Amino acid sequence: FSADGTHVLDITQNGELVVLELARKTAVTIKPPAFSSQVLRDDGRWLVTFGERVPMQIWDTHTGKATATLETGIAAVAFLGDGKHVVTVAKAKKDVTAKIRSLSGKSREEIALVGWLVGVDVSPDGRELMLLSNRGRIWGAGGFWRVDARPGGRAREIHYEETTWKARPDWSRDGRRVAYSSYP
Repeated sequence: FSADGTHVLDITQNGELVVLELARKTAVTIKPPAFSSQVLRDDGRWLVTFGERVPMQIWDTHTGKATATLETGIAAVAFLGDGKHVVTVAKAKKDVTAKIRSLSGKSREEIALVGWLVGVDVSPDGRELMLLSNRGRIWGAGGFWRVDARPGGRAREIHYEETTWKARPDWSRDGRRVAYSSYP
């Protein structure tokens, strides 16, 4: 389900994505060439597919067409609160930056955070990012960093634990909590 409950995303056995809009009782099939992850905007209007070895694509869920095709190697994507931009994180490269991009794919700005970045979520008000990074540590996936969503923004580690490379932060709607999964 989309966060607002208006859309359902289904993945078929042959790798197609079907976006069902419940109120209008419509379904749009999206046929990405390949992908390993997807993110649906809260209102179900836009979809992003991405993966380590496939290009990131931004899809219009009303037409089923890709509006932008970007680079490969994206590890995580999250929509900003305005719904018009996404934050992308490259796949585990040293000294990478999280990029804020418009839905057309143009890069608006970069947010520097030294270390490997492998997970991202955006605060409900869109002012901060929660990143999983090993900044300042030589081993492991690292901890969770709270970062101002602007170039040169302040970064603070808020929790360290040996997480998995697939750990993804998920900010609560009220912005007071962050959930994630890790190994026992």
